[in-house]
Amino acid sequence: MTGQIFTFQFPGRFLQQDLYGWDTSAAGIYGQFVKPVVVNESEFRLVDQLYNVGEVVGAPNGHNLSICYEQVLNNLVPGHENDSRIMAKQQDQIRRWLMKDVPAAGWVTDLIESQHKRSASLAAAVGSSVAPSGENVPKFAVANRLTDEGKVNRMELAEALMEEYLAAKQEWGLKRDAMIKNARAKNEDMEDFTRKLAHITSIGEAQLAAKHADVVGRGYSHRICPYLGYMDIKSPAEMLQDAKNAFRETATSSLDGALNIHPVQMSPIDWFQSLSTSFTMEDLTSDPEIIFQQINVKSRRTKLRTRG
Repeated sequence: MTGQIFTFQFPGRFLQQDLYGWDTSAAGIYGQFVKPVVVNESEFRLVDQLYNVGEVVGAPNGHNLSICYEQVLNNLVPGHENDSRIMAKQQDQIRRWLMKDVPAAGWVTDLIESQHKRSASLAAAVGSSVAPSGENVPKFAVANRLTDEGKVNRMELAEALMEEYLAAKQEWGLKRDAMIKNARAKNEDMEDFTRKLAHITSIGEAQLAAKHADVVGRGYSHRICPYLGYMDIKSPAEMLQDAKNAFRETATSSLDGALNIHPVQMSPIDWFQSLSTSFTMEDLTSDPEIIFQQINVKSRRTKLRTRG
């Protein structure tokens, strides 16, 4: 069940259209990105003001929504419950299991080495076209870290096997597409080619299934994924910290440096055009009795003209 509060401000408040007006004709869906900074600051100052609860109010009460929100946010303290402590102990047990070193066979060492060579070539290709000279390019292979006893932890083993499976799946897909493209370019008999491709596809899918079996059997895939789900849980303290970080990151200093400005989305973006009305400042600040009398006089004149 929801409720709405409608508040009427009296005397009426005059909003200067020049403070909020800007060229929205070519803004389109990117209006929030091309809106002038001064307009965004004016809109924020307008909506950031708070009013006392009541049917009729006179003016803002001097408090700001952003400042009150920050005060409330910084006064929240996450509680420590017994359930959270039990969960933390279980997460520590899961973490120890995931990071436990297991013996790495020779093929595992070769597998990690080949992935690092592939990652190095990919990083070199990316760095030559995108990254500036001297900048570190991220590598996508698992860490090449083997203990002195030739062991690797379960996480790295699972990641290495999964990457090998995905690389093989990608290679098979590209090879299959290339075969179809070449057959069309050479105008081969599509019936014979389709029959040949069906036999090749069955072998390729069987090889992929074998690599996926390595991920499941040797890589503990169906145990690691649920365990990661139990560990990737945000605590109340973490969610509170994310809210604080998000609030700080969206803030920019005002032009005079007196206030933090947060982005505001007024809908529609050309709402300021509605500020041009037939009312004048005198009409909005007159005595309510005089306004009521003026309405009665105008309504009577309209009735007389209609009868005449």
